[in-house]
Amino acid sequence: ESKELRAGIDAAEQSGKASDLLRVVAGETGTPAPFRALGARLAELADKIGLGYVASRALDGEAATWGGVYFRDTHHMSVGQAKSEFILHEGVHGVTSNILATPKAQLPEAMRAGVQRVEDLLAHVQTQFGMSGIEVPERLKSLLGDGRLGPLANSQEFLAYGMTNTEF
Repeated sequence: ESKELRAGIDAAEQSGKASDLLRVVAGETGTPAPFRALGARLAELADKIGLGYVASRALDGEAATWGGVYFRDTHHMSVGQAKSEFILHEGVHGVTSNILATPKAQLPEAMRAGVQRVEDLLAHVQTQFGMSGIEVPERLKSLLGDGRLGPLANSQEFLAYGMTNTEF
């Protein structure tokens, strides 16, 4: 864990704003430059859409055991570990999940093609990894899991892992 990121979590808990934490990721020296840039852009979008933050200690049930979580119903995110990958992953959920989960017919025309591309790419990758004869490295197998969780579970996870997990 990073002390800078832990301080960012504390700041977000005080303000209730995910953007406060995402800005810390954007300036954190131990975070790779592409992830710092993603943190800066997510912070802007989080401010624009009002993405909230809730302390992980306030969570209960299964969500309390996860490294991070985004709650679509309340539009809040939370992270339990001060790691840029977890923070950015939940931030990506916060700014994209409502779009990806909305039926395409209800989306503005300009968004439909992008959502369809994400869904098409996910379907292609799911098909490729389901085919016999394709050798998958052990590290990737453990990341992919059984398909119910992880990057191939749905378009929201596929996009979040794709943007924040260098092994995926």
